[in-house]
Amino acid sequence: MRDKYGYTLLEMLLVLVILSILFLLVSSKQLYEHYVLRQKVDYVKAMLLKNQSMALSQHKERAIIVQTDAIVCEEQTIPLSPLECSGPSFHYTPTGSISQALTLHFTYGLQQYDLVLQLGSGCVDVR
Repeated sequence: MRDKYGYTLLEMLLVLVILSILFLLVSSKQLYEHYVLRQKVDYVKAMLLKNQSMALSQHKERAIIVQTDAIVCEEQTIPLSPLECSGPSFHYTPTGSISQALTLHFTYGLQQYDLVLQLGSGCVDVR
């Protein structure tokens, strides 16, 4: 189909369609990973804030156990699959602060988020 003057319009359109489909497949997977990761991290953040307020209102410690595939508190387990989580376990004191400043690292595919817990006020920040 190629003559001495170049490619036909049909050949160029075919190449553009193939490249567009490949781009769509690659970018949709990354968007899905980003969405799933962000949704789980936001859910974990809400659970941590709930446990902080419960420790403050009940005036007792609340332990948070961080595992690779789940985060466990006293009455709730959050399964994290297909994500992976790394970071130390900790507890909320009866005053609502945390036992140590720490960062929880969440990864899924090529995407990564960090959940930073600060001493003092016990603020939780997603980065």
